[in-house]
Parts: sequence; C-alpha cells; structure tokens
Amino acid sequence: MSIAVGICKAVNKIFPLPKHPLNLHNDGVMTYSMWQYSKGKDTIKFYLDFTDEEGIFKGKTVLDIGCGAGGKTMY
Repeated sequence: MSIAVGICKAVNKIFPLPKHPLNLHNDGVMTYSMWQYSKGKDTIKFYLDFTDEEGIFKGKTVLDIGCGAGGKTMY
C-alpha cells in the first residue's frame, strides 16, 4: 500500500459515513420505502400554493411504474 492510500484510509476513519436513506435499514432505523413515505409531504408541498391535499388525491387513481420502493405512492 502506498503512503497516499494509507493517509486516505486514515483520514476516512476520522469522518463518519453519511446517513443515506438506502443505508438506514442496516441500522434498523427504517427501510427505503418507509423513508420515501416520510418524504411524501415534502413532495406535495410544492403544489399546495395551487391546490390542497384533498384536491390532489380525492377520487384519483395512482399508477406507479418503476418509481422506486413505492413509499411516495403509498403516501
């Protein structure tokens, strides 16, 4: 191992790994689909200036084709 690689590995041990939604399940916190569901409100907040939640969802059918784990669809 070169000196540069050894330094990089030592420096990486100083900083904790970032919390990413794909890794939360490894810590027993939540699955990716649970994280997506929790972000559902954040997704629709951009439309609330023009309509309300009832106007967005009431009487609608959702078609989810390959949109991740389906958490936001479930929201």
